[in-house]
Amino acid sequence: RSPAAAVHAMADAGAAGDPPAREAEAAPSSPHTSPALEPQDEADEEELLMDPARQRFSAVPAEDYNQLPTYPLRPSYREYHARLRPCSRPVVFDGCPDNPYRPASVPIYQTATFEQPSSVEFGSYDYSRSGNPTRTALEKQVAMLEHAHAAFAFTTGMAALSSITRLLRAGDTLLIGSDIYGGMHRLVNRVTSLHGVNVRMVPTWDLDVVEAVIKQDGKVRMCHMETPSNPLMRITDIRALAEILHRYDVLLSVDSTMMTPHLQQPLNHGADIVVHSMTKFFGGTSDTSGGITCVASEELAKEIAFFQNAEGTGLAPFDCWLFLRGIKTLAIRVERAQENARGVAAFLLRQPAIQEVFYAGLEPHQEEMRSHVQRARDFKIHMGQAKGGGSLMSFTTGSVELSRRIIDSLQLFKLTVSFGSCNSLCEMPSTLSHASIPAEERTLPDDLIRLSIGIEDVNDLIEDLAQALAAATSGQVIRKHRASSMHNARTEPAAGVAPRPQHLASRPTHSRLQSGDPLVRPFVLAGAFIAGALVASLAARSAGRPTASPV
Repeated sequence: RSPAAAVHAMADAGAAGDPPAREAEAAPSSPHTSPALEPQDEADEEELLMDPARQRFSAVPAEDYNQLPTYPLRPSYREYHARLRPCSRPVVFDGCPDNPYRPASVPIYQTATFEQPSSVEFGSYDYSRSGNPTRTALEKQVAMLEHAHAAFAFTTGMAALSSITRLLRAGDTLLIGSDIYGGMHRLVNRVTSLHGVNVRMVPTWDLDVVEAVIKQDGKVRMCHMETPSNPLMRITDIRALAEILHRYDVLLSVDSTMMTPHLQQPLNHGADIVVHSMTKFFGGTSDTSGGITCVASEELAKEIAFFQNAEGTGLAPFDCWLFLRGIKTLAIRVERAQENARGVAAFLLRQPAIQEVFYAGLEPHQEEMRSHVQRARDFKIHMGQAKGGGSLMSFTTGSVELSRRIIDSLQLFKLTVSFGSCNSLCEMPSTLSHASIPAEERTLPDDLIRLSIGIEDVNDLIEDLAQALAAATSGQVIRKHRASSMHNARTEPAAGVAPRPQHLASRPTHSRLQSGDPLVRPFVLAGAFIAGALVASLAARSAGRPTASPV
């Protein structure tokens, strides 16, 4: 089963300053539904839209079976006019308006199948691979936040990215931004290309180059890019690029994971598709994997939904619920992390060991504007399509070895390939997140360090960076035990640096038993009790007295 037409709708703008108690579904304007529903009139059609339990679809349709919907028809949020302010939208959302019990949290419909009303009819749902009420709630909320016609949740961010490549056919050309996530580079060059799709890397921020490639190639079907790009923070003018692409009937896809819908909504600037790795900011705690694809038209919605169902890549109900929970705190997490990022970027700019800082939220000073015209233009473009620089940044040191020592000396920053967590994270892209890109094709420096700023106290983050820089520039590496806090850190010489004298480096060692480890002590006491009981039992038995079981 694949989706029938979704219902176009426009939200009632409502009275200014009078937000609703619950964010009700958008009231449909000139809606249309599948003929299978057969509404009696416009009012009945609206009720069907709001009450999925009433929706029925013939299991023996006269039309193509593959045109049956995989989930209840739902509103389009493309022309949605929110009555709430941005920080309220992620919080105030009714994901199950048809539930008679009015739960404060969307229930987890942890089921694989749904009972059908009859042998010749489908109900709202039939199989969780095709559709599930918890997934529908998540997809509707993200569509609302992105002003999308529809959104589709996938098992991972890569599954969401893969879904957009299914729109291409053999012989088509796909343009990819030169500075792109390593996983996407691997997908298109080692998987998508196997199906006869031509892949070309272009600097999407250079509009003249993009247009020249389209004219020269003649078969470009889609352009996919990031802005800001990962990890060099290159800025692309979404609206200007979309205008060029649409003149040649080329789709624009934007990976907006770094910005989130709270800071940037590419569909409002002309993009056709927006993709997010929800693993990052949507979850916010690095404990759930997922991705989502948002589209601007019904035609694209039909295609993406068909592949989601046919390939079985839809997100599971429990993971959908975790993301619904995470979205509620999206705005405050993103804004706090962005505030911290501005402070960290300002600190990095003052450090003599750092050569260049890449952060979309850095406003060039007057002298920089004269010497770096492009940087000034990028800042103006970015702030015209986003509400801030986000919380991701990168910097270079001029030395791979120095960068490694800095990374290894950080205590609060976790060394990991991801970003967007409450915790601050760090990595070297050339050896982690972008290592899948062949060295000769990489456009990023080997000494580049990427930081994902979290929601900790910014002063703690700056102090951690300061001590790591001091240790690294002096040839030391401050290492920490993986299970300990930064207070248990110890200093070790870096590679190539003479070790400390043996009589200074030696330290006594103790077993966990000797140190009175609180994790071990209960087991030690229990063992001692059992041993004592066994000894007493044996002694009593040898004396001919009856004994009880020692445990």
